[in-house]
Amino acid sequence: MRKSISAHEQEQAVALLKSPAGSFPGAAPARLHGRYASLSIDAIASLFCFHWEFEYMQEFADATAHGDFWRVRIPVTQDWQARVQGYMPRAAASYLAAIGSLTTDPAVMTLTLYNDAGTHAIFTGTCWAQRGRVVAPMAMVTQEIELVSAQVPTVLA
Repeated sequence: MRKSISAHEQEQAVALLKSPAGSFPGAAPARLHGRYASLSIDAIASLFCFHWEFEYMQEFADATAHGDFWRVRIPVTQDWQARVQGYMPRAAASYLAAIGSLTTDPAVMTLTLYNDAGTHAIFTGTCWAQRGRVVAPMAMVTQEIELVSAQVPTVLA
């Protein structure tokens, strides 16, 4: 059964929707959002994102010997990978342009991740695009790119 709302409740809802930016519930100005990741590519100045994930991996060799009661590990290799998502504006270059064209090699990119409004980098590293996709749901077109490390990161804070 559908509940009808009063005229007063409708007026309150319309007033809330017309409220200035930052005053809408859940829009606290101090809240951090995923938009603080920037993806710099040689051919494209900068791409801004609404969601990013970063994963750091460490592989170990097993050095456990006969008689050891605890497993003994020796660090061997380290690696990282990331996934970045953003909306696709009409006039902007897409993330897919980072993967390369049919006639050139892919470009090495620099991924910089921030934990604030773009002033304090917590990670910077060069990478390759491994996979890209464009999704067109019933809202804005979104794009995604998966990255793998090309070298040792320069910033890991």
